[in-house]
Amino acid sequence: MGRKQNPSQRTKGNLKPSSSAKAAELLEASGNAGGGFLGFGLLGSSAQESEEMDSSIDSDFAMVMKRMTKKDTITKLKAAQEFSKLCKEKELDAVGSALPYWPKIFSKLTADCDSRVREASNEALEQLVIRVRRSLAPHLKLLMGPWMVAQCDVYAPAASAARSAFSSAFSADKKAEAVGFCKNEVLSHIEDVLMRQSQPDPKMQAEEQDEIASRQVQMLGSALESLSLFCGLLQGKQLELMHDGFSRILKNSKFWKFGKHPSCMVRSGFFRAVASFAEFCPKLVVQFGDHVLPAVLYVLDESDPTVAPVLWMAVLHVITVIPDWWSKTNPKKGMYPKLWAFLKSGGYGSAALTYPNLLPFLSLLPLENSADRLLFFDRFFSEMKVGLTAQPVRQSAAELNAVVKAFMECVQFCVKQAFSPSSFDRKVIECLMMEQVVPLVNAAIGEGGSGLSRSHLFKDVAVLLAYIQRVFDPNGQNDCKTDASALAESVFDEVMEDFSRTVLRNIEEGNALSLSCVADFLRTLSPQPGEVKEFKRVKKTVKFCDAEHGSGEEEYTCEDTASHVREASEKSCDQLDQKTAASVSDVDKSNTKDVLKHETIDTAAVKERDIEDFVNAKSEISGRENSCESGLDVSQKQLVLKPTEKLLNLVNAVCIRSIELAKERKETGYLALFSKTFKAFTSTELVHFLINNSLRPEDRISFSDHHLTSFITDFLMPWMIEIQSTEECRHSTDTMDYLLEVVTVVWNMMDGKSKVGILSRLIENPVGCGRLLQHLVSSNCDKSVDQWLLGAEFGEFVVSVGRDLCQKSSDYDGREAVSGQNEKWSLMCFALSAGKNGEPKVGEEYLSLLLGIIHSFLPSQLKADDKSVDQCVSFVCDITFHFLTNLSDCLSVPSYEGLLLSIFQLSLQPPFLSEEVLEKVHSTWKHGFTIVLGRTGSGFTGESFIGKATLCLEESVYSKAETGLRLTQLANVAFEVLEVILKVHGENERMPESFVKRLCCRFSDSQMTFWKGALIADREVRFDPQDLLGSAPASPDVVPKCVTPVAFTSMFLVKILSLRESPVREKISLENRGNNETQISDSPLEGKNCDSDVIPADVKVQTVERLLSVDAGIFVDIALGLAFCRAVLRNQGVVKQSSELVVLESMFEKNLTGLTSGLPSDVLGIVVVDAFDRSLEKGGIWSRGLLVVLQRMHEMQFGGNRVDSVGGLDRFLPVTASAVDTLRVAMPFFEVDHVLQMADFSLAQMISFPSDDVTEFLEPITLALTVINTALSLHDHHCSVKSDAFSHLLSATLLQVNDWREHRRSIFLFDSHFSVENWKLVAFNLEVMRLFTLAVTKFPTSLDSSYWDTVLCSAVSWIQSAAEGQTSLTCDMMAMTFTCGACDLLQAIDVCMQFVLPEQLSSFPPDILSEWKDVFSGAAYDVLLPVFMDVAEKASTTRVITQEFATMLYHLSSAVVHCSSEILLQHKLKLRLVADVDTNLPDNLQTLLNYCCPLLLSCHYHLQLAAYRLLLKIIPDLPKYSEKSSGVDGNDEAEHGQCPLQSLMSVIEAANLGIKTSLDDATFGETVVVEPFTPVFTPVMAYMFSWNVLLRFFKMSSSERRVQYAQWISERGVMDQLLQNAFRFMPRNPVVALKDTLVANGASKKLADSRNMFADDPSSEVRPTSGGQAAVHVQHLACTVYRRTLETLPAIVRQWWTEQDKRVAGIVEKFTARHVSPLLCARELQTIQETSGCFANMTIKVRPLTREVIANYVLEECNMELIITLPANMPFGTVSVESGNRVGVTKPQWRSWVLHLFVFLSFQNGSILDALSLWKRNVDKQFEGLEDCMICFSVIHGSNNKLPKCQCKTCKKRFHSSCLFKWFKSSANSACPLCRNLF
Repeated sequence: MGRKQNPSQRTKGNLKPSSSAKAAELLEASGNAGGGFLGFGLLGSSAQESEEMDSSIDSDFAMVMKRMTKKDTITKLKAAQEFSKLCKEKELDAVGSALPYWPKIFSKLTADCDSRVREASNEALEQLVIRVRRSLAPHLKLLMGPWMVAQCDVYAPAASAARSAFSSAFSADKKAEAVGFCKNEVLSHIEDVLMRQSQPDPKMQAEEQDEIASRQVQMLGSALESLSLFCGLLQGKQLELMHDGFSRILKNSKFWKFGKHPSCMVRSGFFRAVASFAEFCPKLVVQFGDHVLPAVLYVLDESDPTVAPVLWMAVLHVITVIPDWWSKTNPKKGMYPKLWAFLKSGGYGSAALTYPNLLPFLSLLPLENSADRLLFFDRFFSEMKVGLTAQPVRQSAAELNAVVKAFMECVQFCVKQAFSPSSFDRKVIECLMMEQVVPLVNAAIGEGGSGLSRSHLFKDVAVLLAYIQRVFDPNGQNDCKTDASALAESVFDEVMEDFSRTVLRNIEEGNALSLSCVADFLRTLSPQPGEVKEFKRVKKTVKFCDAEHGSGEEEYTCEDTASHVREASEKSCDQLDQKTAASVSDVDKSNTKDVLKHETIDTAAVKERDIEDFVNAKSEISGRENSCESGLDVSQKQLVLKPTEKLLNLVNAVCIRSIELAKERKETGYLALFSKTFKAFTSTELVHFLINNSLRPEDRISFSDHHLTSFITDFLMPWMIEIQSTEECRHSTDTMDYLLEVVTVVWNMMDGKSKVGILSRLIENPVGCGRLLQHLVSSNCDKSVDQWLLGAEFGEFVVSVGRDLCQKSSDYDGREAVSGQNEKWSLMCFALSAGKNGEPKVGEEYLSLLLGIIHSFLPSQLKADDKSVDQCVSFVCDITFHFLTNLSDCLSVPSYEGLLLSIFQLSLQPPFLSEEVLEKVHSTWKHGFTIVLGRTGSGFTGESFIGKATLCLEESVYSKAETGLRLTQLANVAFEVLEVILKVHGENERMPESFVKRLCCRFSDSQMTFWKGALIADREVRFDPQDLLGSAPASPDVVPKCVTPVAFTSMFLVKILSLRESPVREKISLENRGNNETQISDSPLEGKNCDSDVIPADVKVQTVERLLSVDAGIFVDIALGLAFCRAVLRNQGVVKQSSELVVLESMFEKNLTGLTSGLPSDVLGIVVVDAFDRSLEKGGIWSRGLLVVLQRMHEMQFGGNRVDSVGGLDRFLPVTASAVDTLRVAMPFFEVDHVLQMADFSLAQMISFPSDDVTEFLEPITLALTVINTALSLHDHHCSVKSDAFSHLLSATLLQVNDWREHRRSIFLFDSHFSVENWKLVAFNLEVMRLFTLAVTKFPTSLDSSYWDTVLCSAVSWIQSAAEGQTSLTCDMMAMTFTCGACDLLQAIDVCMQFVLPEQLSSFPPDILSEWKDVFSGAAYDVLLPVFMDVAEKASTTRVITQEFATMLYHLSSAVVHCSSEILLQHKLKLRLVADVDTNLPDNLQTLLNYCCPLLLSCHYHLQLAAYRLLLKIIPDLPKYSEKSSGVDGNDEAEHGQCPLQSLMSVIEAANLGIKTSLDDATFGETVVVEPFTPVFTPVMAYMFSWNVLLRFFKMSSSERRVQYAQWISERGVMDQLLQNAFRFMPRNPVVALKDTLVANGASKKLADSRNMFADDPSSEVRPTSGGQAAVHVQHLACTVYRRTLETLPAIVRQWWTEQDKRVAGIVEKFTARHVSPLLCARELQTIQETSGCFANMTIKVRPLTREVIANYVLEECNMELIITLPANMPFGTVSVESGNRVGVTKPQWRSWVLHLFVFLSFQNGSILDALSLWKRNVDKQFEGLEDCMICFSVIHGSNNKLPKCQCKTCKKRFHSSCLFKWFKSSANSACPLCRNLF
């Protein structure tokens, strides 16, 4: 088809509008352009319109409004939001320019399918109207229609935004005016939405069509709702003007179809519109009654809960305004079936919203005919009862209550109407009462516990019976006829008889729930009803009043009923649908009522007066029972059911029968029934009847006051005793409570004399009546009873009860006592409480006796696991607390003080009590302290109460504190006491300061010297003759008594310091825990609130500082405690982190830091001076305390001249022992000038002694030398200044020492023994050793050759002297200390020679290094090594050693590990060989192994490290001896494996046995943290050390030996043991998070930088190690062993991995691939890259990113390339071998080479470099002409690297000997594999 020719083609610049533009102009001319409903299509615009917008509107608004017309939802949403923003920001003129174009766009946006767009458009409208205000008026008619519909949008946020915009535009009084101004446009828009719905375009997609259809339904609902809103906003005349418009809508048949629309939104809107028409336009509804009535009355079975309330609202309005509605419908066919279905279903789950409408609806039914009325009522109420069984009603209490309430309201209305003179109907009354009400009540009672019994049923029935009783009661004012009165009496009697039969029948049946229903029912019939348990629903209802008192009330009319129901329905519907609230929120309520009243019909008034009395009577009864909950007015006279003879007879029968059955069946339900009935119908006649019924007929007498007493003593008390003796009822509180309620009722009817008589009777027989006695006296209001309580009779009784209770309190648990203990406990609480005026209820003398009994019962000493103690203490605390809380004059009782102190002492004993009881103890004494301190003043003396308590606390600190936990406990108690003192006396009293000063305990100046051992060995403290006496070594698990007081003080002061951070602290207080009402079975301390402000809010920081500054010297003692702990723990080897001393050390350090941080500078200065004074006076440990103080001051940067602050250097002169101790710790904090001055003075003093008598002055010389050494040790500290002065000091000192060495050699212990008498010589030599050590370490380049000769010769001589005293090294302090000094000097020399001298060779004398290696080193270590081995063997046999011996082991180990491998190989140890062990090693090497290997199993950590270091030194020399054959030929070697090192394997087996014994039950993959001092620690360290050595040996061995060793390892299964153990000890995450943690735990710097335990070997330096460091070392060592195993034995590990189950294999692979494989690959590639140039004819390249190795072999014209790819999970994954270029090699040959390479990489324990080397050698031999072995097809054997040498004599082919041996063995034949001839 061709294109249609159009002569009038559109061209550029043609401004003539198109036909569509003309249509738009016509549409605008008709008035529908702006405000009409535009449908759901796209918004079109003409070119002219676009040009007009561009020319007149602001450009920003034009762009945004153009985007609003787009199809995309997001574009429109953002455009609407931007429009709102522009309205806020733009000028008013710019905003006004957009106003003409806004109505059309807004109309389109409000119909958008997306709710967000509609909400944003309404928000934009609000911003627009806020800015333009009055300028909106010209455009209001175009805008109001969509705006009204938008306010009823089904999307609540959108509707809310529209309403907000409407409120912003118009005030409340202007809204109706604005709507009236636009009424025609609004109605036109609504009509367009309702009647002009367009169908979706069939070309659209299905989803889009569904979306538009859904939006159309929503628009229909919104339009109908807006129609109701529109009617409500219009005023009277405007409504009349809109009559035609409304008629036009009602005439349209589409409108009436909305009532049956499938959508609930549309139906709800339709019924609301109909209700609005009926309310505001009643004439219109009357006009269209033929349509309205069927639309609402024929759909009463509406089941949707959002529609049904609105429907019933419409029904009530319609039948109210249409007078003859009954005649215009066919109720029997149209309305009744729907109504019956609605009632039968129970309102379809919306009864709470719809059933309140049934009473108004019933009142408007014109049932004039009696027969019709009877039939209707019967069907109506029967269907309602059926509705009670509907599932929604049974499942919801609210629904059930609504149905019952509506049922009884309708019954009351019908009965009232039937009794009225104008419409008296006997049949209706009888039918309703006997056929409807009575069966329903019987069902409620019989069902027992059903919803009916908890509803309003019983209460409404009581109202109904009260009204019927009033009808026939002659005493009432009755306007009814005689026939009505007779009928009422007859019906009442018949109903009561029926109820009586039902009640008695249910009592006989004995169902507990039915009995409860019977009790509730009877209580509603009582003239004094109690509270009845029922469903309570707060809801306002109409107020009913009695006819005779209702004349002043507002008349109840049908119009009011309809209006009320409509409003209630609207409210309910609003809660379900927010759009409804939008549509009625602005309706003028007063207008509504006026219109409705004008249209009221006269026939309703009579019927409304008929229901008035019943509704009022019902409300009065409801209000009387629970007026506050029901919201009813109870100011009117209440309608009460008067007790009749039948009712009283029923009550008597119920009481008698319930008593009989309760005694017979022992069921609590009967007691409850009797108690409730008796309370409801209490009277003297009932008591008299019950007494006479219990007597024989001939014994019955008339009533008197004596019968009340008899009723309690003879009737109730025996019964209560019987109940108490019943096992089933003993623990039931309800059983006794019911009888106590009865007793209370009778008790209140008695006089005082009778009450006293009963109490005396109860005391005579207290068994079973204790609770009754306590109950009666507690509820007493009689003075005669109070006097009796203060008398001797009750006092003696209480004392006896207390004594008996204490004796039997082993069963007491504070909550529930057994066998009568509850009653006694209650009586005790009552006796210890106060009366109304605070005076005791019991005489004071008896009260004092009672407290004495309780005190004597309290245990004096606690024991662990003693539950009876817990129970006793709990009992006493409860009694004491109750006494202190409830008796205001408790301090007048003399025995209170001893009891309270005893309870306080319980909190000072070890915590053997349970947490609950211990908390109770603390609560009790703190409450008591508060009371005592508040009433006894602020005196702090030894005789005062607080003084005695403080003394108890001090005794506990000095005698009972053995652990840190106990110290913390005591400190907490002391702080709690201080809190109580501060609470009572505040900050201005002296008592808090006195208390703190009293508890500041000092360090005990003990003579114990055990703390010095390690420090003396380290020469950190001077040697003293008292140290030779020895003392008991300190255990790290016990806190020494000398330090416990200081530890307590530090904890206590830290807690005081915490008050600064929180001036008002939340602590336990007991002021709110007391309760004057005694609880019988519950402890008074149980479950109470314990939190309140203990410290007043006005406690300031000054108070805390004042308390801390009470004794500044105490901080020196705390520092001393820290120094003591550090000294004892020094060099213990490995110490458990959980040991008491370690914990105490940490606590001291933390506390000292916190306390000194909070001290002012003047106090800090006092602390420093005091520390110096004590150190100069005593020295020793006090000097160590000074060191701690100075270190802390340095950390705080509390500077100043230390020397000047203590009085100058003269304070240290003369140089005494204590002065030297002080200088050793203080000189590092001196200025350099003071240091040098002190050293020069000491040097001068040392030189001044005469040379001839040096021996006599050794002690002062030693002291002077100590000061000089201390000064020299500070050279590095002051190296930047006066370095020459230090060198001069050293030279002068060495010169003097050298002079003594030449002329007074006797004072030097060269080649001499020790004795106790020469301790001065030892001390002198130790200082000289220290001088030489400092010279070597700090001034090595300052020593000339003569000084070096002196140092080296002296060192060797001292080592020899130590060796001569070898026998005393394990027990002699001097020998051990001397050895430590000699070893340190030897170690310093060795380190200098190895590391310092090579770097500064020119600064040292020539030949000094050769002299050391050739002469001195050998001489020293040849002597030291046997000493070390001997001492190590002795130490290995002793698990527990002294501190000084452990220190010596450390120094010996530190020195011996520096022995060179040459000296080790030429050692002079005694020969030690093991018989029957064949080895290839020389005897000296085997001897060294036999010495070192057992030391790996030593229980001392330092010895293990030393043995490990020595083994590492000799391992490189062992493989060369293993190469020698041990007598087995090559074939046997290939077949049988060889043990690597028998000595090491023995250690591994022994260590593995120890690990297996301790950790055999550990699961694979579960990390085991190995702590020191555990049985497994030593074998684990030995195991890891041994494997680390063995793997190094394996790697250094030849390839042939590695094959044999690997085969032996595989055969013995040791690899499985190794990997199992490694995964036990490796941490789950070996990547350490913090570098500082590693450094603190002794990790190497490389490990700390890499943060990976696999990256580097663990440090093997011998140094002091804590428990935490040792645990980390084990983990690091396990990681290293695992990494070395993967590197050295990959094939064996891979084979082991394949044999494991899936779980284990997964754990191993995941862990290895994550932490180890990347490191292995990197190391492998790095090794290959470093050796890539070592191969001739072959080049190797590495690609680290892809883990590839490329080997290129080039020989003449041949070129071969191999590509090897390492797996990511190396070594478990398969190594990929691929071929690259291949020139000059046949394919079969090439495949053979590649296969051999792959086999080697997969099954041999070699590296990639080993594989490439083997491959190259094969290729080289191949090109050299050598033939392959015809068995393995390789020139070079893969295991032993041998050539094929065995040749067949027949075929002349050559074979490897190993291959040929395997061939012969496997084939069991010695024939040639190729030619089959005998070989």
